[in-house]
Amino acid sequence: MRAYRHGLALALVVWCAPLAAETIDGSKYLCWSLPDALRDLRDHGLPLVFSNNVVRDEMQITTIPKAASPRRLLDQLLRPHGLKARDGAGGRLLVVPDFAADDDGGRGTTPLPWSPASMALQIPQELPSVLPDWIDQGTSSILTEVSVSRRSAGTPLELPAATRYLVLRLTTEPRAGWEQVAFDIKALIVEARAQVEALQVGLDASLEAAEKLLEHDLAPYLDAYVDRRASAIPAGDPAGRWWWRAPNDGGTALRTLLRGAAQGAALVLLEGRDLDPLHRAFLELIRTIPSIDLDPQPSVSGIAADRVRFLYDPRNGSYYLAVYAEPGSSQALRFSLAAGC
Repeated sequence: MRAYRHGLALALVVWCAPLAAETIDGSKYLCWSLPDALRDLRDHGLPLVFSNNVVRDEMQITTIPKAASPRRLLDQLLRPHGLKARDGAGGRLLVVPDFAADDDGGRGTTPLPWSPASMALQIPQELPSVLPDWIDQGTSSILTEVSVSRRSAGTPLELPAATRYLVLRLTTEPRAGWEQVAFDIKALIVEARAQVEALQVGLDASLEAAEKLLEHDLAPYLDAYVDRRASAIPAGDPAGRWWWRAPNDGGTALRTLLRGAAQGAALVLLEGRDLDPLHRAFLELIRTIPSIDLDPQPSVSGIAADRVRFLYDPRNGSYYLAVYAEPGSSQALRFSLAAGC
């Protein structure tokens, strides 16, 4: 893709990786955690896809597997934990609960409960986007912010026509008391939603202030809570969502969005980015691809690790490589998804 004014070239590459075959001494896995053992098998060429909700860190390998081939070794590692590997698209192997394991001579464990992450791997067509919703505050016209602390009582609210998200900021201790402030915020939200259909409203206030406002029945009026801290949701609204104010830490916008997704952000407000149309289109393209963020990320050489990101789509066995690079530059990018590749 061509360069843009911030001096970066962006690319999204897709390919399917081959299945490697070799023998492995299974005795080395004794006392390993199951996730570490599966990652090692993946490093040896077994195309594994698994979720940490299914393969948990506390699962330990306590017996020596006898098989030598990676595929049979995988079955022996999974069976004591009530898990199995099933064939997925593109030759991938998906690790899923084995609900019949309890009837298999007592070798299994209690089936794992349903979870969205595990079901995403079992039903790949329902895999969600790897990126959350996001707004570039430097260029977006769909976000409006209003300071409740500085707003004069009775002042009419006029939202720009493009507004889709409204953030109400409360930065100082109210003089009128919390009940009055909660009443004023409710009235403000009602007025705003009368102007914009399907408007989403977030409250930017300290956790302490938010808790005091929730004592006066504010929760039903809000869609989310805005904060720089991870999952800053008041205890008084356990069903609330978190919008992350993400400062520019010098990393790529893609890395920031993936971090927000991992921490459970429903919306990421990118600060200090001022993304140009090409960069925004690049991120939106990635967002349209149902995929998962590879864990761990393959090691790379020839380019800084934070300039590349590997994603995987278990529906069709495709890998995606997102790359940030200097425009016009020529450099070799080397990486390995499996031994010998």
